[in-house]
Formats: sequence, C-alpha cells, structure tokens
Amino acid sequence: MTNSLKHSLISIFVVLISFSGFAQSEKATVNIIVKVVDLRSNNGKVGLTLFNTEQGFPSEPDNAIAKKYIEIKDKTVLATFENVPIGKYAIAAYHDEDEDTEIETNWMGIPKEGTGSSNNPKSRMGPPRYKDCEFDTRQTKELTIKMKYF
Repeated sequence: MTNSLKHSLISIFVVLISFSGFAQSEKATVNIIVKVVDLRSNNGKVGLTLFNTEQGFPSEPDNAIAKKYIEIKDKTVLATFENVPIGKYAIAAYHDEDEDTEIETNWMGIPKEGTGSSNNPKSRMGPPRYKDCEFDTRQTKELTIKMKYF
C-alpha cells in the first residue's frame, strides 16, 4: 500500500468518525425541569405546554410539542419534560383552578386564572412573545416560572 493511499484512507476514516459524532450529538436529549411558584391556592391543576416554535405560543396547546397537567402541592408544581432534543424552547403555564382544561377569561380576554411562562418576562398588553420566553438547552435545564394573576 502506498503512502498516498494510506493517507487517503486515514483522511476518509477521520471524516467518517467526525460525521458519526455529529449525528449522535444531533440526537442528544436533555430533561427540562420546571418549578411553578406563586400559585394562589392548591385548587385545580397546572397545565404546562412546551413549544419549539412561536406558532401558537402560548395560547394554542395543540401546537406544543409536549404537555403536562400536574397536581398542585403546597402552592407549587414540579414537572419534568424528559428526553427533549437539544434546541430552543419556550414554556407556557396556566393555573386551571376549575379543572376544565381551559383558561377562563373576562369579557376583554384577560385571564381570570393564573398564567406564566419561561423567563418570567415583564407583563405587557397581551400574551408574552415567544422570543421573550425562549431558552436554549445544551444540558439539563431547570426553570422557575412565577404564576401571575390579573
């Protein structure tokens, strides 16, 4: 075997190894651990929706890639989204006090039940924007969402 052939084979081998490592990292997953605090009561449950796009965020749970509906204990909720591919996400939360799986609103569309989202953006007119709630996952992520009532 000639030296040039050996070098070519080694180069091909190195390239193949680097591509296989890239493919494995693309499939890497993490857990997202969410703690929801400042609930005004233990009544009902908390709905959590995990989005990987701004489409439908935060009010269209059918566009979420994962959902949780969690019991409240001591005015707090703990939940884990497991095996989530590494990427960018945003989480919307609501306190479903009457357990009808919908956010109750007044005649102006303002929620009567608590709402919250990742990064706890400042309140403004209307729902929070995805870009204000978005976070990146490269490793297990722990978030605290503060429930707000209007």
